[in-house]
Amino acid sequence: MKAHCANKGPVLPASTSINRYLVEDCLYRIVHVYLDRKDCAAQLVGFHAKNRFPYHYMIVEVVFGSLFSLPSTKNIEVFYASLLLELCKLQPGFLPQVLAQATEMLYERVEGMNLTCMERFIRWFSHHLSNFQFRWSWDEWIDCTEKEPGHAKVIFIQEVLQRCLRGTGWKDEGGGDQIPALPISKKLIEAFKAKASVEQVEEILKQIPGPKKDDDSGEAEEAVSPLKIDVFVQSLLFLGQKSFSHTFSALAKFHSLLKKLGSNEESQIFMLRTIRDLWQNHQQMICVIIDKLIRTQIVSCPAVINWIFSEHMRQHFTEGFVWEILHGVLKKMNLEVLKLREELEEAREKKSKREEGEASGDEYDISNTTTESQIEKLQESYEAAQSEQKNLFLIIFQRFIILLTEHIISCESKGTSFQTNWFIHSIHRLEQIFILHFKQVVKYTSTLENLLFTSDTDPNLLKVFHQFCSLRA
Repeated sequence: MKAHCANKGPVLPASTSINRYLVEDCLYRIVHVYLDRKDCAAQLVGFHAKNRFPYHYMIVEVVFGSLFSLPSTKNIEVFYASLLLELCKLQPGFLPQVLAQATEMLYERVEGMNLTCMERFIRWFSHHLSNFQFRWSWDEWIDCTEKEPGHAKVIFIQEVLQRCLRGTGWKDEGGGDQIPALPISKKLIEAFKAKASVEQVEEILKQIPGPKKDDDSGEAEEAVSPLKIDVFVQSLLFLGQKSFSHTFSALAKFHSLLKKLGSNEESQIFMLRTIRDLWQNHQQMICVIIDKLIRTQIVSCPAVINWIFSEHMRQHFTEGFVWEILHGVLKKMNLEVLKLREELEEAREKKSKREEGEASGDEYDISNTTTESQIEKLQESYEAAQSEQKNLFLIIFQRFIILLTEHIISCESKGTSFQTNWFIHSIHRLEQIFILHFKQVVKYTSTLENLLFTSDTDPNLLKVFHQFCSLRA
């Protein structure tokens, strides 16, 4: 940021200067030690050596450096956003201008920015704008309109505007007139308003004919009907569109019927497709509803992953909400495995203490002990969760390989370069999975190497895997 510093006042030391290193180290320590944004901002503004350096610039650099720390930040992301707001309040004559300069520089360099850092930049900037009535010198960024779709600057602007829409409370009023089988849909909505029971609603749904399938006895039974899923899910969500609370209440009441309609992965994927089509102009609603469906076990994690990589989602593959959902799925799975591991370790520790107490003749609280059968059950649950976690990563990497390899082959057959904006962005998404979930993926390195990232895999994809492997070398 040296070239952008004001001509008057202290000069920003070179990046290789020991003085700059010492000052930045002190500022980093302040940011990491003071967890209250007001205390932290006051300490930064009152830094003892502030008159010897252009400290406003150094503070902004340090805060952004902390925000862009990989693979994860030391504090939650919103802390850095609120810290910068507090700094702007304390130094209104200097900080806002310096922050604007830094934002301009970051925007100009967004094409070469790490994808995870770019997403954090998007989240911070949209949050910051929401506190300043979304005012910005947008005309200076008009160059993005001349870029090809999929260019980093185009994606940045699109995602920022999407995030800003979330902050305004804007919502798309669902496509009620677009619901298929509209007469039956109207009956369903009337039944919902009349607080009909699940059984009564199911009777109305039976008016929609469904495909038949043969069971083991050779008798025909009704299979899950995509039209039934489409009509029911759209009608239910259309009624609950007023707020998240209304939607959650509707999903809770008809949980059993949703489970029945989504009895297999194929029907769950169709359910997810219906939700995206209904709320196509409200990405936040898509994310929130799918998160709720996963938590209530209406749809499975593998179904969500396979939906993301389906042909239906191909045109949305580079959109931020898709990866917000995917990383949310992985985070839930990772937390579940961690929770079960901690419970298993705690149970083993209790058993060990009991055995030590019995051996020494000391009394030990029987109610605080764990039986062998309980430990076995926890062990089984932990191993099952680990297996599901491993399966999720295998699905993701396999689908990545298939998708990107198909793209490369298609481009080569046409005689065009496969290094398109879409391909570059997708490769960065693959790298992101490895970086953000390193601790989990590293356990399955051998499996990935033997099953997926073999010598037959395209060199462009193998390069990403080998870079990941070098992190643990």
